[in-house]
Amino acid sequence: MALKSAISSMGSMVGRLVTFLSFVASAMWDAFDIRIVLFFGGLGLLFYGLFLYLPWVSFSVCGVILMAVGWLMGERNG
Repeated sequence: MALKSAISSMGSMVGRLVTFLSFVASAMWDAFDIRIVLFFGGLGLLFYGLFLYLPWVSFSVCGVILMAVGWLMGERNG
C-alpha cells in the first residue's frame, strides 16, 4: 500500500514538474526575438571585419546587411 501511494505521489510531482518546465519553455520561446540575434550578429561581423586586415570588406558588408535586416524588420505580431 505504501509503495502505491509513493508511486502516486511521485507521479503527481512529475506532472507538476512537466507543467512548470512547459511554462518556462513557452516563456523563453515568447521572449526569443530573431531581430536581436540578427542585429547583434551583424554588429559582431562588422567589428570583426573592421578588425581584419585583408578580407575585411566581406565581413563588414555582411555585418551591415545583417544589422539593417535586424533593425528594419517589423515589430513582432502577437
